[in-house]
Amino acid sequence: MYTRDPHQFRLAVWQNPDYPAVLVEGDSWADHPLVPNLSWNLHQYLGHKVNILNISQSGDLVFNMAHGKQFNTLKAYLASSHFDFDLLLLSGGGNDILVNDQPEFKLERILKPSQQPDPRFFIDEGAWKASLDRVELSYVRILDAAKDANPHLKIHGHCYDYIYPRDKGADIIVIPDALGPWVYPVMQHIQVTDQQLQRNIIKCLLDDFAAMLGSLKARYPQFDFSNTLGTLPNHPSWDLNLPNWDDEIHPNGKGFAKLVNERVGPDVKARLPA
Repeated sequence: MYTRDPHQFRLAVWQNPDYPAVLVEGDSWADHPLVPNLSWNLHQYLGHKVNILNISQSGDLVFNMAHGKQFNTLKAYLASSHFDFDLLLLSGGGNDILVNDQPEFKLERILKPSQQPDPRFFIDEGAWKASLDRVELSYVRILDAAKDANPHLKIHGHCYDYIYPRDKGADIIVIPDALGPWVYPVMQHIQVTDQQLQRNIIKCLLDDFAAMLGSLKARYPQFDFSNTLGTLPNHPSWDLNLPNWDDEIHPNGKGFAKLVNERVGPDVKARLPA
């Protein structure tokens, strides 16, 4: 069973008590409304023999997941005896880095113009450290809360993949603020027009994010993640339409399927009860 309805989920657990139970909390990679997203493809990969409750929200920040009402809701799910999850799949951080609308954490503040060829020179290291630290602290709050709710619960995260900055937003009429593009305008703002340099700048940020997840894995035995970076095919040059990509920062259904089949699916399956 794959559902967003907790009542349907409880019924599915009652009907199939031997199936592993997975809670998904995350962003649009876990809950893209118009393509078969990461969560749905995971359900397919596991042969439907899993009960998945997805509480993700497109456009969400991991900071929001770790604070306020959302955080309280997540803790309530994890602590409830009605659900008894085997694994929490956590999809978060990409929006905090690339699509953050809070002034001090906007991508426009993290990136800056430079005359140097090294992509690192286009990153304001102070602003970037503050942004990444905020993401890490959000993960820590969730990991600590999950451990307190259920010491045996496994938590699994994922990286993203190296995007192709381009003037290609999401065709989501019902969510006009999420249309994008998100990264491409910032590249124009800092006067970077070379495609590969644009991609290499973002690659630095996503590599740092992956390294941060690696440090959390070393500190939290219950946490692991799938390194999805570099899974989708590399293109030395590109236009608006790309295989495996729906828009500037989201894969399409085939792209998500590839990420799950090659990386996320095998990793999650290995962590679930047989």
